[in-house]
Amino acid sequence: MRQMNEQWTADIVGRLHRINVTQSEFAYFCGITPQYLSSILNGKKKFASDYAKQMARKRLQRSLYLLEQDYVQEQ
Repeated sequence: MRQMNEQWTADIVGRLHRINVTQSEFAYFCGITPQYLSSILNGKKKFASDYAKQMARKRLQRSLYLLEQDYVQEQ
């Protein structure tokens, strides 16, 4: 059975595409491995709690926001 990704992970992937940043580059920026980021974005990462999942989501979204600000300034 195929597992559905959550909307926030699809949003992150879409935003990365929009600013032309690879998942590997984003993982490096976040200080995590590309494999770990992939497991989160593909819905394979099992978090210890909903709180841990929420904190990971917030950290990734904040990091992406910072990258987007750099992208806007370069345009």
